[in-house]
Amino acid sequence: MKRTLFILPLVAAALCASAETFSVTSPTLSALRDTSNLEDSQTHFQMRYSRADADPDTYINSLRFVGGAGWNSDINLNESSGGFGGYTFGDRLSGDYFNTFGIAYRYGAVLSSVVPGLYDFTIEVIGGADANAQDVLASLPMSILVAERLNAVATGSITPGTVGLNQVAKVSMTVENVGSDTLVGTSWYQGRVPSGATDSLYGKMDAAFDFSETWFGPVIGPGASVTRPHSILTTRSDTPQGIYSFYGGWVGGYYKGDSHWVSMSPAPKIEVVPEPATLLALGLGLVGLSRRRRG
Repeated sequence: MKRTLFILPLVAAALCASAETFSVTSPTLSALRDTSNLEDSQTHFQMRYSRADADPDTYINSLRFVGGAGWNSDINLNESSGGFGGYTFGDRLSGDYFNTFGIAYRYGAVLSSVVPGLYDFTIEVIGGADANAQDVLASLPMSILVAERLNAVATGSITPGTVGLNQVAKVSMTVENVGSDTLVGTSWYQGRVPSGATDSLYGKMDAAFDFSETWFGPVIGPGASVTRPHSILTTRSDTPQGIYSFYGGWVGGYYKGDSHWVSMSPAPKIEVVPEPATLLALGLGLVGLSRRRRG
């Protein structure tokens, strides 16, 4: 009897280790009715899926959206169709495998007809032992917070503000929470140039993200602010002289995984000037020209 009791936990552990799993990366995300202060606003729900080599082959064939009590269709949340995360519905899943899939999404402002609040829904993962199976493999409960507006302000600075050719400058960003709800960072971005802007530094110098401190996950309480490095700028030998703007900002919201884009405003600027040797040569040329005229 003791021997049987000793073996059973090992069998249970082996079964748990080999069972395929479905989980949601962020069960609650937000969407906004007013996005006028944002560069972009998106809501993406994602699912983690994993399986072991010992698991039987599986096919994920579709997703099914099920709205909760009081769901408002004007939220316009859509389940992914046709495939996701590099996987095509109906393909066989076998062996050791892990992936993160987008399973529900929406873009832009929520219609004003939607009352702010928390709305529940479920995504059912449909599939089974073959490409025609319609079993419910997983039922994933989630919710979306419809809020009025994201009250965040981003500002930035570049140090040094004046550089020569083949020199480096660093961009710093401050994000301030000017609302009454806690905010959380998801990421940061660069390169979203406003329509009609002609002073962008992109294409004229190199811009790389500064990972010495990241914007993945910092919490910003009401009335508080966070300042961290953003990007590293490097001029090239062919960088034209002039004053340029750096377009970039912060991605975050009310929940980890939110994707509301707040631009640094005003966009910080950097001036590119000739190298000291070039300035010296130019100065000597002006002096020589002055002496020639005197002669």
